[in-house]
Amino acid sequence: MQKHKLLFGCTAGVLGMFLLLSAAWAAKPSADDSCKTLKACLAELQDAPGDRELREKIIKLALKRKTAPAVPEEAERRLARGRAAVKAAEGKEGFQRAVQEFQKATLAAPWLAEAYYNLGIVQDKAGDYTKAIQSLRLYLLAAPYAEDARAVKSLIYEIEFREEEAEKACGTATITDADGNTYKTVQIGEQCWMAENLNVGTMLASARTTPSNNGTVQKWCYDNNSNICATEGGLYNWNEAMGYVTTEGAQGICPSGWHIPTDAEWCTLTQYVDSSVDCGVSGGSGTDCGTKLKQDGSSGFGALLAGFRNTDGSYVSRGAYANLWSSSPSGGDAWLRYLYVSGADVYRNTSDEALGFSVRCLKD
Repeated sequence: MQKHKLLFGCTAGVLGMFLLLSAAWAAKPSADDSCKTLKACLAELQDAPGDRELREKIIKLALKRKTAPAVPEEAERRLARGRAAVKAAEGKEGFQRAVQEFQKATLAAPWLAEAYYNLGIVQDKAGDYTKAIQSLRLYLLAAPYAEDARAVKSLIYEIEFREEEAEKACGTATITDADGNTYKTVQIGEQCWMAENLNVGTMLASARTTPSNNGTVQKWCYDNNSNICATEGGLYNWNEAMGYVTTEGAQGICPSGWHIPTDAEWCTLTQYVDSSVDCGVSGGSGTDCGTKLKQDGSSGFGALLAGFRNTDGSYVSRGAYANLWSSSPSGGDAWLRYLYVSGADVYRNTSDEALGFSVRCLKD
């Protein structure tokens, strides 16, 4: 049975290796020997602690020596503090303190296998899977004859699986549109929403230019400013947003696997956030739904007061209103939700399909 080192130090194989390598480490470098010695490379690492290749070089230099680099007191101190932080940790955030301590141990003694092992373990517990894998690989490099090498390799494969699953998780995963723009996501109840306004398509020349069903997604940018689109999303009339279909729940201009939310799906969201919302009425309802849905609100939805494009070819109400289409038609109009800067409630209404509103996509 293999003994791991999270709180108890090295395995017998690794400990033996480091006891064998036991003396002072600094060899005097020649003038043209920059970072060909441990001392020179260690100095460089202090200015570039994230340089993985430099860490690998230091480890390889240490392994070539007949005597090991002495473990600095600072590294021992950070290892002890990291173990104490592990004991006190609660939840993923709690392990971040341990991560910080073990990172400092690897900086003080970047050849020390034990430090990388402990760092990898707590990074995994903290949910930082990519860095956990990197740290454990550095452990295997620093301890090529470790008795637990096979177990650590197996652990790396397990972490790779957790990383892949996490990338699919709403709130962690991002989605990409047809133009390559990426968007954060947020889990609210049983629904997975985009946490940013959609910004796909080609900018129209002005608010007086109208889109057409020509196979190219077209958008308005408030004040004809592409920089505003980049931060607050595009503005779309309903037909353009829907991809010129009228089916509720259509994908429209959303990425594959996502769709324009229906009126009923908006109802699910708003009532989850605020149970006092009345989805059977037009107009405002709810106690604090609007506050929670707006930017910096507790829901994480982050609705932006992006304004809209009016049917007369003007841009209005930026900084005052957030207007978001649904995929549910109502005669020549369509249902939407809107939020007002000074309103704590949420508004359910129908509006002219020719207006240019923001779009949020919902995962299928």
